[in-house]
Amino acid sequence: MNIVNKVLVGKDDWLFLTNASNRVIDQITGDYKIPENFRDKWKALFDLRKLKSQEMKFSYVYSIIPNKECVYSKELPANIKLSRHRPVFDVLAAAEGLAKTCYPLEILQEKMAYEDVYIRGDTHWNHRGAFYAYQEILNCAGVQCIDESALKFENVQIDGDLSSKLGFKTETVRGKILCPSFTCLENNNVPNIGHRVVYQNSKKGLPSCVLFRDSFSTHMLEMYAQTFGRLVCLWQPNLDYSVIEAERPDVVLSQQAERFLVNCPNDLTGKTNTEYVAEKSQQRL
Repeated sequence: MNIVNKVLVGKDDWLFLTNASNRVIDQITGDYKIPENFRDKWKALFDLRKLKSQEMKFSYVYSIIPNKECVYSKELPANIKLSRHRPVFDVLAAAEGLAKTCYPLEILQEKMAYEDVYIRGDTHWNHRGAFYAYQEILNCAGVQCIDESALKFENVQIDGDLSSKLGFKTETVRGKILCPSFTCLENNNVPNIGHRVVYQNSKKGLPSCVLFRDSFSTHMLEMYAQTFGRLVCLWQPNLDYSVIEAERPDVVLSQQAERFLVNCPNDLTGKTNTEYVAEKSQQRL
C-alpha cells in the first residue's frame, strides 16, 4: 500500500484520503467499531427533525454524500475491500419512517462508468457528480430541477487537496450556470464552518430553501440558487432552528459527507450560525 502525507495512491492515478481523524479506510472496510448506541443517537436526531418539520411546516430531506472510496472502490489498492457494514447503513436505518433520505451511490457508480464524477486528485466530487446528486436530492424533495443544458462544463486544472500534498495539480470538470437568474444578497466570507451565503432568484413562484451543508455542497450552490426563489446556505452539521424560524422556508435540506457520519450532529445544544461565526471571529483575534 502506497501512502504519502495521508494520501493513499490507488490505481489509474486515483488518490484517496487515509490516516485522517475520521478513519475513512477503517469505515469502508468494516474495521471501525461503531458504538452500541450509535443508531439510537441518530434515531433520536431524526425524531426531533420530524417533529420540528411538522411544527414549523417545512419539507425536510437528509442527504449523505458517498465516500469517494465507495464510488471508486475498484480503484483502491487490491488489499482494501468495501464492506456492507458501514456507518452509513446504520444512519439510513435510523432515518427510516422519520425522514426522507438520499444516498446517491448507485447513480454515481452508474455515471462513473462513462465519465469521472469525482476528482482524481481530490477528496471531493466534480461538478458532474455534484449535478447528478443534485438531481437525486431534489427528486427526493419533490422540487423541479434545472436542466443539464442550463450548465456549461469545462476541464480545468486545480490544486487538489490530495494531489497538492504530492506536489502536483489535478484535472477536474467545472460547471457554470449559463444564464443565472439569481443574485447573491449576502456572504459573510467565514471560511468553512460558520459560512453563510444568501441568494435571491428573480423568477417568481419558486420555493424557498434553507441548506445546511459541508464542503461537498460548494459545487452545488449555484445549482440550488437557480432552483429556489430564496436560498440560505449555512455551513454546519446541525440544524439551526432559529434560522428556519426566521426564514420559514418551504424546504430544508441538510447534506453531510459519509465519512463524517461517525459523529452524530446535535440539534439541541449545537451552536447556532451566529455562535459559529462568533467563535471564528474570536479565533482570528
